[in-house]
Order: sequence, then C-alpha cells, then structure tokens
Amino acid sequence: MAATFNWSIVQCERNLSDGGITTAHWTCSAEETVGSGDSAVTHTAHNYGSQGLTPDGSDGSFIAYADVSEGNVLSWIHNADVDKDAIEAGLQARIDADKTPTTGTGVPW
Repeated sequence: MAATFNWSIVQCERNLSDGGITTAHWTCSAEETVGSGDSAVTHTAHNYGSQGLTPDGSDGSFIAYADVSEGNVLSWIHNADVDKDAIEAGLQARIDADKTPTTGTGVPW
C-alpha cells in the first residue's frame, strides 16, 4: 500500500505594492495505515519548506494576492524548484523504514 500525501501552503509573503507573492511556505504530510481494526497502525512523515517566487505584475497570467488560491501557489512551487515527486518518494521511504524497523531501543531487563 502507498501513503496518501497532503500538500498545503501555510504562509505566503507578498509585495504590498502589487500583491505579488514572493515566498510560499509549504508542508507535505504523508500517512499510511497498515492493518485494520484494533491492530491498525498509522505511519506518518512530514516535510516543510519554502520557495521563493518572482511575481511579474506586467505578465498577463499574474494573479494578485487577493485572488490567489492555494492550488495556484502549489502549482507555482511545483513548477519552480520544489520537486514534488522526490519529496513524496522521500516521505514514502521514511514510512517504509518505519514499517520495517532494523534497530530498536530499550534495556534487556
């Protein structure tokens, strides 16, 4: 089974002069449940990052802050330097490692 990924924008920085978003702060969380009922175990992993953006008020596709949706910003960061596939693969790898641990802690007594 594969994890479910949830991307969200948690904060935006913008130019007050034209409403262009200059930085987007994002999170990506992953969740995978193994088993069912009382024996179900949910494994999670999270990433946080920020992406600088270069808004251009003279561009015909410019969207001012008041009209921007979360989907717009997610599209911008994924088209910039945020490698969506690599981040999701990294989160999946962390969950996979959590599901099949190779080390443990504790004391033998």
